[in-house]
Amino acid sequence: MGNVLAPLVPAGLQLSFVLYSLYYHETLFQSHERCDGIFVVCKDEAVYLMLAFLCATFSIFGALEKLYGGGSVAPTSQVTAPREKRRSSTGKNSLVVDILKATYGTNGKEKDVTTIVRSWVKDGNYLEIAKQVNFNNVFGDPAPFRRKKLRIVALVSGEPLIDVVRESRDKDFVIDARHVVQSPTPESSRVDVSPHQLVSQISVDFTELSKTPFHNLPVETLLTACLNVGDVVGLFGASFMPVRANITDNVAKIRREIARRRNNGEVLEGQAMVIENLIEYEVGKKKHKVDGSITVSTLWLKRALDFMVFFFNEMAKSDMKSVVAAKAAFAKTLSPWQGWVLQTTCNAAMRMVPARGKVLKILCPSWGEEDGKGAKRLNDAMSHVLKGILKTGLEKVVGEMDAWFIAKALDFSDKA
Repeated sequence: MGNVLAPLVPAGLQLSFVLYSLYYHETLFQSHERCDGIFVVCKDEAVYLMLAFLCATFSIFGALEKLYGGGSVAPTSQVTAPREKRRSSTGKNSLVVDILKATYGTNGKEKDVTTIVRSWVKDGNYLEIAKQVNFNNVFGDPAPFRRKKLRIVALVSGEPLIDVVRESRDKDFVIDARHVVQSPTPESSRVDVSPHQLVSQISVDFTELSKTPFHNLPVETLLTACLNVGDVVGLFGASFMPVRANITDNVAKIRREIARRRNNGEVLEGQAMVIENLIEYEVGKKKHKVDGSITVSTLWLKRALDFMVFFFNEMAKSDMKSVVAAKAAFAKTLSPWQGWVLQTTCNAAMRMVPARGKVLKILCPSWGEEDGKGAKRLNDAMSHVLKGILKTGLEKVVGEMDAWFIAKALDFSDKA
């Protein structure tokens, strides 16, 4: 039979107790008046005794079946759901990749693909999406001819993770919760934290970019890396929305201008797609100051990156408040080139920057409350994560961008 009656044991015992109580009530008072309660449907107390006996009998059989297993095993589809198996005997969450939500598309048009992405998780703790996977073939195309992303919201080892996977990508996407990273003991000065995957990605991107002088960079390589920075900025929510928009909008403008020139018959391949050559072409045509040009768009892209470098350097300082760091970065890198309306909007947004501890949690989801006891631990971890971003290449590439624009007299003072 399998465990058919076993689940009825608690309910059967409770029902038999209620019915026997009703039998006792009727016998004691010899009353044939209707008692209140959903189980009282007759006036003969003998019926209560009979029903109580039957319920108790089923409960006994169910208990025996539960004890001896019924001679069968529940099918795979009835095995405890993953959410119920995620606690170890100690009561703590075990290592697991739990996909809470997955959507594919654009900001304005997307579809829910949670079920499909969940099916890709192996052994409950490992998700790999190969770069060859064509999302449009797998999920369908919710927004034809537009650039789309797979957005994933998950819990990894009990910690929140928000990540994006681009429709076109040059490497596999992996979430691996198979290895435990031990937190340092309070006595240890060692900092052992795992950055958000997007944070790790921009470190990799700019490490590669730093190997080539800025002016010789292929434009699309730079734009892809900048969009990854934009995704990291997006993790801060509405507070940095103007900065993120500065990145995404100017990347879109550069790509649009390249597409326009190609539609006009220009052959843009190889060296023609290098940053310096694209900008010098506009300078020669005296179109470099036109809004929407590659020159102006790259300049504003640089300023957004300047903001992030300045902000990260400020936050790496001990006990620096995030709001103070954000306002200082804005005043130094963006405000001088903005009109009053933009300045007011950005200043208002900067007031919503998350607190210092939450900034670290955003950049490093593995950081837990128990890790943050004491200002020194928080400062050490913050410095470790931010220097991992800056020193691997971001600071160097942005510094070269600054120097190149100044040397070419292209750092215009015109306000937006």
